[in-house]
Amino acid sequence: MNKTICFKVNKPYRNNILFTMGGDLDFFYRVKNKFKEFNYNVGTQDIVNEKTADYIISLDFRKDFKKNKGKNILIALESIAAVPQTFKPNYLNKFDYVFTWNEDFIDNKKVFPLNYSYILDPLDFIDFDDKKKLICNFSANKFSNHKDELYSERIKAIEYFNSNYPSQFDLFGFDWEQSFNYPKTYNFFKILNKTKFLRGLKKLIQYSRLFNRIIYTNYKVYRGSVDSKFDYLKYYKFSICYENILNINGYLTEKIFDCFKTGVIPIYLGPNNIKDIIPKNTFIDKREFESYDQLYSYINNMSAKRYGEYMTNIKAFLNSSEIDKYKSENSADFFVKKILSL
Repeated sequence: MNKTICFKVNKPYRNNILFTMGGDLDFFYRVKNKFKEFNYNVGTQDIVNEKTADYIISLDFRKDFKKNKGKNILIALESIAAVPQTFKPNYLNKFDYVFTWNEDFIDNKKVFPLNYSYILDPLDFIDFDDKKKLICNFSANKFSNHKDELYSERIKAIEYFNSNYPSQFDLFGFDWEQSFNYPKTYNFFKILNKTKFLRGLKKLIQYSRLFNRIIYTNYKVYRGSVDSKFDYLKYYKFSICYENILNINGYLTEKIFDCFKTGVIPIYLGPNNIKDIIPKNTFIDKREFESYDQLYSYINNMSAKRYGEYMTNIKAFLNSSEIDKYKSENSADFFVKKILSL
């Protein structure tokens, strides 16, 4: 009889959708196939019974978590800004083992390293002169109460280009149809997000026509959401590429790699040690510019030759061994072998 592994996930990923081949879920597709090589039956909690499973693997924070007889494992990938409950000791202590990017917790005894991982085969790069516009941003409209959140900094960038250079900037993603006026309303809504009662009040305000004109702004640069980021991203020279949180060493998501794959120079904000992880000649470090005026001047006046140097450096990085730990096939292999060795 085959042993079983249950993945506990949110509704959109159930019915084994988590294990879809390619895209952002390629890691989990490869994990499932790797476990199959060792005669394990793998499925989400609606397919495999968690109470009888040999391993129960939870993704990030789960309110419904209950310790089961099998080995209970946590994959903690979301940032502290998005899901702060995940890294609280009373939650981590419920698990037998934890896998995460968060270097502050890794001890290689109970907590092991696991980076975000992707399909990193580069796509065909568009020539400099064939790029349609200067700059873009792909993101969802979110906010957080965390002191180091970067959602508000992302909004500052969007506000800057929306007000000053709308013909050179495009915004894509969910929930930007109506966005909080920044900064006063954004900070006000952060306060309303702190308790259950205040969150209820926030919803009443959000759906009130009386307040709509006061609290929301409509961005003329907004182009809606798209099915495939890659089909659009490649036509821009630069992309605003901010992580969800600042100053967390090791937190590196798909944002910068999506730019690399499509031949776009990322304007980046994220972990303090980014230059120890990613070669500094492959991206623009936003920290080096005192204002968005300075940043705009730098990118708008960049020559085709200088741009080509960035592209050469990006291609070299994508073809180097430095990037291997971010490839989904390598991460899946490490993850499965480590679990089976515990």
